[in-house]
Amino acid sequence: MPNNFLKITLLLLFCIIFVACSKEKKTDKIVASVKDKNLYLSDLKEILTGKITKKDSAEVTKNYIESWIRNEVFLLNTKEISPEDEKNIEKQVEDYRQSLFRYSFEKNYLKKNIKENISQAEINDFYSKNEDEFMLKQNIVQAYFAKIPTKSVEKENIKKLMLSDKNEDLLLLKNACIANASMFKIEDTTWVDFEELVKNSPLEQITDKTNFVRNNRFKEISDSTGTYFLKIKTFKNANQPAPLVFVEEKIKAMLIMQRRTDALRKLEEELYQKALKNKDFEIK
Repeated sequence: MPNNFLKITLLLLFCIIFVACSKEKKTDKIVASVKDKNLYLSDLKEILTGKITKKDSAEVTKNYIESWIRNEVFLLNTKEISPEDEKNIEKQVEDYRQSLFRYSFEKNYLKKNIKENISQAEINDFYSKNEDEFMLKQNIVQAYFAKIPTKSVEKENIKKLMLSDKNEDLLLLKNACIANASMFKIEDTTWVDFEELVKNSPLEQITDKTNFVRNNRFKEISDSTGTYFLKIKTFKNANQPAPLVFVEEKIKAMLIMQRRTDALRKLEEELYQKALKNKDFEIK
């Protein structure tokens, strides 16, 4: 399908260029020709833009002319396709042409007529009515996670600060991690995918992550490169409803898409009814 799409696009582009060239006959110098097709000096000027040396200009020109000749020679052979194939190609080109017109019209219509600002109330309402559609496919956590070099003198202090529940220790923990950790995440209000959080650490090798997340609030583990501290503040396991904040952007995109779909469906019906009223079509 992608190859066919590309072929049709190229064919349509070729047709447009062919028609444009046939309407505007060039009179400047011909630099190359294949049968009745000509390449003009003015065509070369279009590719020689920007700052370019004479040597580079000559090379670009030579390559372009050769490429043009090869393409025209190839296109000569396309005339040998069967009438049936030619008819099929023409139909595909026309179908694609119409789809381009429709796409452009719809895009401009939506831009002018559809507001894409979604209110929090709309998001909340959609979530409450469709909560079962947002079941988690992964374990997510709100957690602290840091990797501290094994020989760091601040390792035990960072561990102590991470285990603390005092609000004033949170800033101290962040500053200590900025100064000493090779990687860290100290945000307990943001939901993150647990597997992404512990990626490239020994915790990545845990087989039953669902059970681990459910039964561990703090974990210390080391490898040859450092010591890892993990403190899980809260969690949600796979197959539980996702927190609203975790799927908020997804819901917003869904609501915008629904708004666009409804608007285009309404527009199509209005245009149909208008054409029906004006007797712009008939079924024979």
